[in-house]
Amino acid sequence: MLYTKTFKEHAVGGYHDSSAYERSATIDSINEYPKWKEAFNLTVQTKIHGDRHIIYKMHKEDCADGTYIKKDQNDEHLYIDGKLQYLSFEEKCVMLGANRFSYWFAAFDSITGLCVARTQDEWGCLLVLVADEYRNLGIGSSLVQMTLRRNPEAYSGGFTPQGFHNRHRAFSNIVREDFAAGGYRKAYLEGSLSISTIRLIRDSLKPAKSKIRSIPQHLFEPNDPSKIMYYSDGGATYSYHTDSLMVGDIREESWGSRKILEKCLGFVFIMEAMNTPPRLLRYTGMTPKHTLDILFLAMGQLAGKSVYIDTEDAKNLELERDPRFISTSNKADSNGRLSFTVAVDTSLVMHKFNSAHNHLIKRFDEYNEKESLIFESLDAMSESA
Repeated sequence: MLYTKTFKEHAVGGYHDSSAYERSATIDSINEYPKWKEAFNLTVQTKIHGDRHIIYKMHKEDCADGTYIKKDQNDEHLYIDGKLQYLSFEEKCVMLGANRFSYWFAAFDSITGLCVARTQDEWGCLLVLVADEYRNLGIGSSLVQMTLRRNPEAYSGGFTPQGFHNRHRAFSNIVREDFAAGGYRKAYLEGSLSISTIRLIRDSLKPAKSKIRSIPQHLFEPNDPSKIMYYSDGGATYSYHTDSLMVGDIREESWGSRKILEKCLGFVFIMEAMNTPPRLLRYTGMTPKHTLDILFLAMGQLAGKSVYIDTEDAKNLELERDPRFISTSNKADSNGRLSFTVAVDTSLVMHKFNSAHNHLIKRFDEYNEKESLIFESLDAMSESA
């Protein structure tokens, strides 16, 4: 089921201070009645939150097991011969319809086995309780998202500040997943949603949250080879440390921008214009060898073409002393450039690097917003309108 309203229209309810549930949101109070925990007998997901391994379980409640009183034509309790009349099981199923089942979720710490968060009914509204020790780890947001997937219009009745944040995060993630799956495009093509409504829904989303955070500078290990990545985009080949890239850079900056270059370990720019032989424009690296490694990867993608390099740059790089680079000119041309090529095709190697890079970027930007897939989808809809 797609959301057809903006978040503001969806999140109906008042606001109250988080202290309203202070007593209930402790480990002891959540686990006060051990018996109810047995009802959560279906494991639906396991996730790592910070340093906690959390197991999510579900309880499927059949509301038809409850007691419902029959009503007369005046909507009053129905009595026959002085006896109150109750709905049969079949009548209850018909009355409840699609709302027959309720779904409740609980989060358990895999080490202690204790319940650390759960959802419950509070006078017909959804209440999410997270123990104090487990707050700000994303557990509440996960519980809300699981609930909304089962019951998209779950009524809150009111939000604490953190509850509002969790609801907005869960709503936004669900909408993004449906965008990525093509649900909104299908709804537009079928005529059930207008492009203006879809844009309003998209604009009401909370910014996507990265799954990776930059590590503290004192833990940064620039020479760890397992953390050094390469990426090729057009005539540019970059080398960077996977821990050095901030979320904002990935989402908001383009490769080649100053902000990205400042965080790269090195890069090589080769200009290849029409009817003009490739030319080395800029280069840098951590060490001379690292610079040559990037240049080798960059030139190896040019299908054996020679690259013109300024004589001074060729001297500084000591290209003639590296057997990977083959000189294709006896002397400098009129512009003072020498030409070099490499005998090895590095296209397959760079393809593997680029695939790994794209996988890493997806972890930063789970819904491909950096590539503007969602906005491109909207533009495509507009063009077809």
